[in-house]
Amino acid sequence: MAIRNIIFDLGNVLIGYDFEQFFTGMGCLPHSHTLQDVAHIVAPFDAGEISTRQFIDRMQQFLGSTVSDAEFTQLWTHHFFPMDVMLNLAAQMAQEYNVFLLSNTDELHYNYIYATWPQLRIFDDHLMLSYQLGANKPQDKIYLRALEAYQLHPDSCLFIDDVPQNIETASRLGFHTILHRDASSTKKQLTDLLQSARKI
Repeated sequence: MAIRNIIFDLGNVLIGYDFEQFFTGMGCLPHSHTLQDVAHIVAPFDAGEISTRQFIDRMQQFLGSTVSDAEFTQLWTHHFFPMDVMLNLAAQMAQEYNVFLLSNTDELHYNYIYATWPQLRIFDDHLMLSYQLGANKPQDKIYLRALEAYQLHPDSCLFIDDVPQNIETASRLGFHTILHRDASSTKKQLTDLLQSARKI
């Protein structure tokens, strides 16, 4: 089956981030925490299993912080930056293919990112967001729910992500995949794969 759909991850593929800014803003010592240290709080928020109120309270308690809700929200959202080459590549692909966004994200992050970078509006009708689908990558069910939501066959989809475990699940489920390392290698792999698929 020909590739008709290109599915992009968001974080570290289209939009970069620096969570060190969040942790230091919350009063943590420099380089004392990573996102993995709070994964037990972030994962259920990404999956839509807990409310924003619960997320803020749990994160505050875990980190021993007393910043206001407004300060927390700003710290949680204002550490992103655009990956322009990849954003331009996505826009280029959108001229010929259906492009989708499949991301582990939460409503605070995505609302901020969407409002800040209008380049993401190419995905407006093709969002596969974890907090809306009720599951996180690399769980099988987020991929299956995403396919079902848009009536897609995995063999018609190319998925680009920077996390090996996410790529492994997608490959096992029948997606074409590219493990993103940097923009130049991803662009080359994408071009080669699409050219090869056209010959089939």
